[in-house]
Amino acid sequence: MTDLAGGLGIPLSTATRAIDKLVAKGLVERRGVPKDRRIVQIGFSRHGREINRFAIKSRCAIARSLLRKMSPAERTRLLQRLVRLAAPE
Repeated sequence: MTDLAGGLGIPLSTATRAIDKLVAKGLVERRGVPKDRRIVQIGFSRHGREINRFAIKSRCAIARSLLRKMSPAERTRLLQRLVRLAAPE
């Protein structure tokens, strides 16, 4: 949970509450690591994976639709700006 919270840049208590809610909804599962009982791994449940796949497919379809409407020059400018946004300072 500490690694998850750190990676998301949120307090540990917030990450724990969020995962508790996702577990209660059956979207994620906690799995212990037999060799180190202090470690708990978080992963999608089967239902969670299905929802995640649907969300990714939907977002990709929307992105493709938007990109098709742009000219090649507009797509190039968009890509250049996205690269700048993603670059570390």
